[in-house]
Amino acid sequence: MTPIRWFIFDLGGLFVADKGEAIHAAVANHVRVELERWLAAIRPHLGEATLGKMTLLQVYTQAVQDLGLTASPDELLDCHLRLYREFSSHQDQQMLELVRKLRPRHSVACLSNLEPEIAAIARASGLFAHFDRCYLSVELGLKKPDASIYQAVLRDLGCTAGETVLIDDRSDNVVGAQRVGLNTIRFQSRTQLAKALAKYTDA
Repeated sequence: MTPIRWFIFDLGGLFVADKGEAIHAAVANHVRVELERWLAAIRPHLGEATLGKMTLLQVYTQAVQDLGLTASPDELLDCHLRLYREFSSHQDQQMLELVRKLRPRHSVACLSNLEPEIAAIARASGLFAHFDRCYLSVELGLKKPDASIYQAVLRDLGCTAGETVLIDDRSDNVVGAQRVGLNTIRFQSRTQLAKALAKYTDA
């Protein structure tokens, strides 16, 4: 087996809670719109925000306009960010300890799809400081699971796909990385991850 140089971790669902759907449900309730109708209005724009082409404020401004609502986009953004801060305030210390154990012999990076305002909050929280490199969709203008984002990360790391392991809780992101040739682990639990990592760290 090719020696592993880099472990690349997703963030949401591993180190902080992934409560995106709960946040969208709360905002939909705030504007008194059925959740599916609200999601249909924001999803096309959220993709653009993840790529850094829009802000979340612009997403909400467009959704309010599209649905003919009188709600304040600034209020909706405040609701979203307040809930994100609440849900992400707890960083999983056991996961962070796992990363610390990897670092003497390996390098660790994070790779996450984040909107501009969310990326700013995550950075201010100190979460990125636990990694040697941090790659964000909003900064790269690329997002998982597109092959281009994995290829861009490999170029920046200066290594081959076989020298890396991607750890992500979303199957589409894992499959996207596999298509580029990265080793992958689909995260399900800390115990499962620790066992899966041993295959690469004991080699």
